[in-house]
Amino acid sequence: MFTKLLCTTMGHLINRHRVWHDSVDYRTTCERCGQEMMRDASGWQEFDATDHAAERLPHPRKRSHG
Repeated sequence: MFTKLLCTTMGHLINRHRVWHDSVDYRTTCERCGQEMMRDASGWQEFDATDHAAERLPHPRKRSHG
């Protein structure tokens, strides 16, 4: 709860070493609160899971290796 409040007041904490590309946007999770994030033209925003573009790839660790 405290981490969510901290992110609300100070902004999310982005670890640039953990950013990946889903073929549409750059994505990561907030190091502090775990919120999924995406980067658009205005900067890092909370990822809206309802924006599920068919061309988005899953996280590289979740992709099948075949």
